[in-house]
Amino acid sequence: MPPRAYRELCARFRAGLQAGLGDTLTSLYLYGAVTFPRPVDWLLDVDFHALLSAPPTDGQREAVAGLHRRLGEESPLGEELDGYYILLSDAAGTTPPTSVAGAFPSTGPALVTGPVDDAWALHRAHVLAGRVVVLHGTDPRTILPSPTWSELAEGLGSELDFVQEHPEHAAFGVLNACRIAWSCAHRDVVVSKWASATWAAQHEPRWRRGIEAAVRQYTQTPAPGDAGLLTAIRGEVLARARAALRDAAG
Repeated sequence: MPPRAYRELCARFRAGLQAGLGDTLTSLYLYGAVTFPRPVDWLLDVDFHALLSAPPTDGQREAVAGLHRRLGEESPLGEELDGYYILLSDAAGTTPPTSVAGAFPSTGPALVTGPVDDAWALHRAHVLAGRVVVLHGTDPRTILPSPTWSELAEGLGSELDFVQEHPEHAAFGVLNACRIAWSCAHRDVVVSKWASATWAAQHEPRWRRGIEAAVRQYTQTPAPGDAGLLTAIRGEVLARARAALRDAAG
């Protein structure tokens, strides 16, 4: 379970969604970093899916947007809520679903639909492997379909493309590339950034200092020289992940 401060945030979030969405809220659950062992200072995004039995009304969308704004204003933790509002009928399928209550976190009213959960297959794999905390309603493991390796490889490829296209997020990119490489080596996508970074540093000692720099950046404790260390290894780590993905998909 998440630490106490996160549990308190999630309790307020759950209560707010129940009030704003009523019986439309079929399931609310966390996945991702909060479900894995990690160092105490490891940055936690609060990744969630809310499964809805019907499309929300404009009033419900306004209530959801207002809840996110209030939680973000109350505490920096509220800004870490990052997730998708998905129709129950879409959650039972394999096509990446579109959020029906806007994009979060958001500074606007978020009354429109979007974005698409392009990592849907990866998220399903994590949930079905038990990396899930159910906050309300139906256990999603009774709803989500199991992903195929082909779907997972496609999802890993999309994540690697994102990393490649965003060099400004170097620390995230290096850590995510480590996770992609681990996933391909083990043919298993259910792993945390922290665990896969530890594995990569052990298997490629020349990357160790750069990976440690990525961890410091990611946990918001940077040290002088970290930017140079990240620049030195980023290209090689991404290239290794790309080659591993090509081999695993072949």
